[in-house]
Amino acid sequence: LMESFVAIMALVSACIIDPGVYFAMNSPMAVLAPAGTADVVASAAQVVSSWGFSITPDTLNQIASEVGEQSIISRAGGAPTLAVGMAYILHGALGGMMDVAFWYHFAILFEALFILTAVDAGTRAARFMLQDLLGVVSPGLKRTDSLPANLLATALCVLAWGYFLHQGVVDPLGGINTLWPLFGIANQMLAGMALMLCAVVLFKMKRQRYAWV
Repeated sequence: LMESFVAIMALVSACIIDPGVYFAMNSPMAVLAPAGTADVVASAAQVVSSWGFSITPDTLNQIASEVGEQSIISRAGGAPTLAVGMAYILHGALGGMMDVAFWYHFAILFEALFILTAVDAGTRAARFMLQDLLGVVSPGLKRTDSLPANLLATALCVLAWGYFLHQGVVDPLGGINTLWPLFGIANQMLAGMALMLCAVVLFKMKRQRYAWV
């Protein structure tokens, strides 16, 4: 339920933000302002405007000032975009109560807590699945009451998502060249697993003729 709420809020936030601001926030820095650019904001505004989404440096600086950030250029990842959108939504819905910067940082805190719990649950689930998989090779690694086995599986899971986090930091394009194909593969894998589950259920119910629908 919470994931659905966040997804809907993200869509609404992305829709209410000016397209020029959206692309200035979510485009890689290597595209908006190559290394050595003196005025990053002006360069970003010029590049985004050349795409057909008119935006001025003053607008970008004003939004950054209102939300309490030094810059909003290339704040990719979705979280800052959602926070900016939620900040203006809450600021307007509550009749201007509190500054936009307050709601922006409130949204950032909300996202951080949500992400931390999601990462915790995901890492825990991944550890259980990895231990089951490693248990095929060594039965001792399957025991969830074994501290060494738990530490090994947890370390491997943390290293796995930590690698992608590191790539997102060191890659000039934000790791998109690595993450986007993996995202597509993960979606296809989940779809395949869902279809396999449905097929198994149909065969168990002796309704094989519906398996091809």
